[in-house]
Amino acid sequence: MSMGHQESSSRVPNIVIIDDDITSVLVLEAAVQELGKVTYTTNPAEALNLIETLQPDVVLMDIEMGDYNGVELCKQLKNNPQTAKAAVIFVTAHDNPDLEYFSLDSGGIDFITKPINRKICKLRVANQLALRKYSEELESAKEALFSEKEHFKATLNSIGDGVIATDAKGIVTFLNPIAQHMVGMTEAEAVG
Repeated sequence: MSMGHQESSSRVPNIVIIDDDITSVLVLEAAVQELGKVTYTTNPAEALNLIETLQPDVVLMDIEMGDYNGVELCKQLKNNPQTAKAAVIFVTAHDNPDLEYFSLDSGGIDFITKPINRKICKLRVANQLALRKYSEELESAKEALFSEKEHFKATLNSIGDGVIATDAKGIVTFLNPIAQHMVGMTEAEAVG
């Protein structure tokens, strides 16, 4: 196994390369080493455990690796809750459209053909990392918004005055317990 360069940010992305050909591994590693921490294996039998342990953001995986099939390996990753979030980018020398279809249908998110164009490979991995970061930030913002909404609702429910909230069209969206008592309706009856 080899470690690549690390990016200076709050969380360094993990990239795993799985290919039984060391030459391909080295080309892929050179293409993406500036994007995060790179770990590789040339032994596909180690892939599942490696991915489960490292929880990588992106996995670059060859489709044909001796007795191992990358498409089947991807299906196993996607069926395991601990590894399902890893973004799998397939790498292959084949240009068969059916193979590309089955690769993407198995849960892969992109496809890189050999010989590997380093700039294109780096850009595709960088794009996936950016999408993942955006998705994580969006999820964090949704959690914060939900928490703030619950805090706000608890505050409105605990004050002694009746509070009725409406949207811009005047449709009721919220009643606190005092307002429910005053109007003689439950919130479920009044909302809408």
